[in-house]
Amino acid sequence: MTHHTNFVAQSGLAFVAVFLLHAAFCAAEQKAAVTPASGIPSYYSSVNGKSGDNLFSALTTVTNKGYSKISYDGLIDAYKVTDVYPADSVGKAGKLWDMYGGCGFPTGDSKKCGNYSGECDCYNREHSIPKSWWGGSKNDMYSDIFHLVPTDGYVNNVRGNLEFGVVRTADYSYNGCRKGEAGSWSTAQKTIATKAGESVSGSGTVFEPQNEFKGDFARGYLGVIMKWNRSYTMTTGNSFFQSSYTASSYYGLTKKAVALLMKWHREDPVSQKEIDRNNGIQSKQGNRNPFIDYPYLAEYIWGEHAGETVDMSKLMCSQDKDFVPGKSNGFRSSVEPPTPALACNVKSLSFPILPKDGASSRFISVTGTDLTGALTFSITGSGAAHFYVSPSRVAASSANGTHKLTVSYAPYMYGKHTAQLNISSPGAATVTVPLSGECLDEYEIRWWVNGDEYYDGDPTQTVINGSSVDVLPAAPQPCAANGETFAGWSTQWLPEQTAIRPNDLFSDTHDAPLVNSNANYNAVFTEKDEHGTDLYSTLCGEKHTSSTGISEAALNDNSIRKFLKNGHLYIEVNGKTYNITGTLAE
Repeated sequence: MTHHTNFVAQSGLAFVAVFLLHAAFCAAEQKAAVTPASGIPSYYSSVNGKSGDNLFSALTTVTNKGYSKISYDGLIDAYKVTDVYPADSVGKAGKLWDMYGGCGFPTGDSKKCGNYSGECDCYNREHSIPKSWWGGSKNDMYSDIFHLVPTDGYVNNVRGNLEFGVVRTADYSYNGCRKGEAGSWSTAQKTIATKAGESVSGSGTVFEPQNEFKGDFARGYLGVIMKWNRSYTMTTGNSFFQSSYTASSYYGLTKKAVALLMKWHREDPVSQKEIDRNNGIQSKQGNRNPFIDYPYLAEYIWGEHAGETVDMSKLMCSQDKDFVPGKSNGFRSSVEPPTPALACNVKSLSFPILPKDGASSRFISVTGTDLTGALTFSITGSGAAHFYVSPSRVAASSANGTHKLTVSYAPYMYGKHTAQLNISSPGAATVTVPLSGECLDEYEIRWWVNGDEYYDGDPTQTVINGSSVDVLPAAPQPCAANGETFAGWSTQWLPEQTAIRPNDLFSDTHDAPLVNSNANYNAVFTEKDEHGTDLYSTLCGEKHTSSTGISEAALNDNSIRKFLKNGHLYIEVNGKTYNITGTLAE
């Protein structure tokens, strides 16, 4: 009998175990069903018409609906659903969404900390409300995923258990996160603890998260307060929470915490990331955060409508079709459709001076936001015929985002030309970009060496009015055999050697004179006389045409004479006769 009894008892226990296992499985299955957007109003129906302490208690009841504890170890798998970058995230798709450092980590255990020596080494399960404030692992709040987020381990260690705050002077910063001396802040609207514009000061060392996630953390704090209302006694070590979660005074928060969390809640509205995370958490933990579903509810607890009765029909759910993630504040009468906007990365475009039929192009970027129609680009104004833009249109389906445009200036007549580029899209303010360019005459430059036209290295032979040559010919050396060296170019013609250096002598483009007519540039050569004086000439050797081009020794020689013939000057040196053109006389 005893054995039979034990067998029956054991069988009964086995049956009970199987039953409980089945029940747990069913409960898990039930928990995994996410409330659809259309069902959320009924989910919060018990909140309607409540105010004050009754509203706080009603929200506590709602935040416990369907709750089932996730183990601390179970968070690793839960993050695969609640905290991964979406598929369109460049370089981070499917990776864990690090809310401190901005790093992307593989899901699972491979990058779970562990040891680290710097940012992006590994990730932690971060208690955004430090566990040392409320007893650590002694209660289920220890693994409430609403305030546990994946974060960079190194940055998490920098934060430690510091309070959130506004950093005045940072001694550490990384990708928008900062740690350092606390500063002060204020909110534009009143709260239950502060007047509109009232300044509140932090103290000691605080940690400030990235702007992108300040509202996320604030709503995480507010949601946790609702869920765990009156459950535990807070420990010392923080100035954010009252000694216990209670629906009195500032509803569990201190004045400083109310001012900071409501500021962040208002300035960083609910994003698509939070909406997706809220749904993912319900599929894993069973409950939802009311301040993500109905952001404006926070105003009836800690904000400007504290103590007033809630009319849920006036509040917008974050899953409503008219809700704009990242912009809507959750109050229906204040929600406006997004305004289409256009922006250009330049204020104006000036083109270089060009010759007729020349061309120059510039590249600019145009960004469209919340556009509902096509983008069009046109050029108007008195000089519009000299300017071009490509493309001229972007279809509505592709209008939002940044687009690269090519704007060109191609003048076909002389003068200064102005126009404007018009960037437009339906509903957006038109952006105009002034355009300007100038077209000038061209002049011909001819190069001469030792009296002959020179083409060695043949540079550009035309120059725009008011500019200078930008290329010089190869340096000529035809007079080296006579001991003369090339000194540069000049518009002067120096048939005789002279000690006077031409004023416009240049040997590089920086010193070249500006051009306002056709010009001849002559190569100038130099040699030193017996006194060491530099003598300049555009001719050398037998092309000197007067006695001043003959050495002093030759002038003292009785064999040199000057004479006129048919009105031309001739010089006879050592039996050779030279005429004015520098050629041997017959």
